[in-house]
Amino acid sequence: MANVSWMNEEYVAGTAAPSIDFGKEAARRQAIAEENERRRLEEEEARRLHKVHVLACQKRRSRINMVAMIGATAIVMILCVSYINLRAEYNKRLNHVTSLKAQLVNLTETNNIYEKRIEASVNLEEIRDKAVNELNMVYPAEGQIRYYHIDNTDYMEQYRDIPNGKDNTVFGMIFTGK
Repeated sequence: MANVSWMNEEYVAGTAAPSIDFGKEAARRQAIAEENERRRLEEEEARRLHKVHVLACQKRRSRINMVAMIGATAIVMILCVSYINLRAEYNKRLNHVTSLKAQLVNLTETNNIYEKRIEASVNLEEIRDKAVNELNMVYPAEGQIRYYHIDNTDYMEQYRDIPNGKDNTVFGMIFTGK
């Protein structure tokens, strides 16, 4: 009788039923059960270690995220405080400019008032009498008036010399200082 191994079971050819050693079979089944239990425990231990590793990674990421959020919050707070300070400085300067403009308007009005007082206090007739009688000034004659025509340029060309001031005219007195 030949033993044939087929699908992990032993068959014996012929009509005689083999005798089974139940002790050996029980030991084999016990070994298989122990192997299965050992694999199950190893898998459970591997799952537990993986779970611990995942939790540690999540905890580490959570801490990193918390630090990042605290940092971002601090930056946003600093930016907000800086913006508020800049806005306050802007308002302060704007108020200062407004007060300076008000001072300028007041000073301009005061200057205009003083200018009108000065214009009102000047007696042009008295000045003309003093110029004619005391300084011997005379009105220019028709031939003494010279006109200059200026083009629309920003410079002027001189074609003849300015009078030397020897004649008794207003220009002569001004240029000679007499």
